[in-house]
Amino acid sequence: MYKRIPSRPNEAPSIHLGELNKAPYSTGGQYVGEKDTAKLLTVLRGLPVVFVPGRLADASHSLHIEESTFLDHWSHPSNIRARNLFLSLLHAHQQAHPNQRVALACGDVHIGNAYGIQWEGGNKPRLYQFTSSALTARESRMDYRKIKVGERLTAWTSIDCPKTPYGGSCSGKIDHLPGGKNPFTEPNIGLIEVQRFGDVSNLKFKLIGYHPKEDRPVTYFESGWLA
Repeated sequence: MYKRIPSRPNEAPSIHLGELNKAPYSTGGQYVGEKDTAKLLTVLRGLPVVFVPGRLADASHSLHIEESTFLDHWSHPSNIRARNLFLSLLHAHQQAHPNQRVALACGDVHIGNAYGIQWEGGNKPRLYQFTSSALTARESRMDYRKIKVGERLTAWTSIDCPKTPYGGSCSGKIDHLPGGKNPFTEPNIGLIEVQRFGDVSNLKFKLIGYHPKEDRPVTYFESGWLA
């Protein structure tokens, strides 16, 4: 099942950057609560919630490097509060329902990747984030290098959220999932496969791109079954 909650921290109309419209989170919390018995919860996000380290987003914005892009990242200091609200909501839900698989499906950054977020403490459920884009657009080699540097640095960081109205404080480790080219910077499409075992659903994520010489698709990344 899929649910799209407003995709960018500043997406809601009449909300200036750095301000928070609580309505999307209240709606999201109500939706998540209604899916307590679901085996799989997939939340669609326009931008990856975990992608560029906060300091890099802040420095790049200060240097006026692709200004609007970095302002929209969830890790930009202006958007950290909104990101923390969203992550604490998911963390609280996962603590209450550790057997339910939860994944974020994202795009819009011209890169494909797969992260695992291992929550610390409590039931220690794992949150997955899958990103796939773009299908046809191509960036310059220099742009791809910059994207990959920021994306790889994220795996050296961690999540540390304070208590919010939607959940208690939470922290977690971020890592790249093994299985091939991750990140993958060529045009791609992402597939999520689901395998059900009674009351449990396991996930598999694939990134499929073009063959460099032949007119056929190639799977460049394929995770194992994710519990």
